[in-house]
Amino acid sequence: MAVVLVFVLLFQLIWGHTQRVRFRTALWRPLLPVARDSTLRAALLALALQAESGLAYLAVAVLGALAADALGAPWLALAVVALAGLLYWPVITMAVPDKSTYYAEVRAALAAAGATPAQQRAAAWTGGAAALFWGLPLALTTPAVLALAP
Repeated sequence: MAVVLVFVLLFQLIWGHTQRVRFRTALWRPLLPVARDSTLRAALLALALQAESGLAYLAVAVLGALAADALGAPWLALAVVALAGLLYWPVITMAVPDKSTYYAEVRAALAAAGATPAQQRAAAWTGGAAALFWGLPLALTTPAVLALAP
């Protein structure tokens, strides 16, 4: 099961990295008008996006583990988390800086969606910090706990 776990995590990381631009556009375009011209609202939206998607991922993981336990199929828990990860990893990776320009890529996408410079900065830094300190650890440890638990 450990080998399967490694391949699942690698696939999800690659998938998240390749799909993050699509998710960034699809998620921020409808959310940004809610912030209007408020920097605080943009930061709270970025934080809420990371927190709510993380909680949804965790809920699916727990439900998958319960279903796998009830059915006596331990592989089912990892399969459910792997499928949930296909939606969660792009949300994490779209907010994480991966170049030396820090949040330039995220800020450019927010600018294209109509954000002011202050909103770009607030949303990028808030969402990025939440993704780094909440999203990545959650996405890496949840499948490991489910796959390696007795």
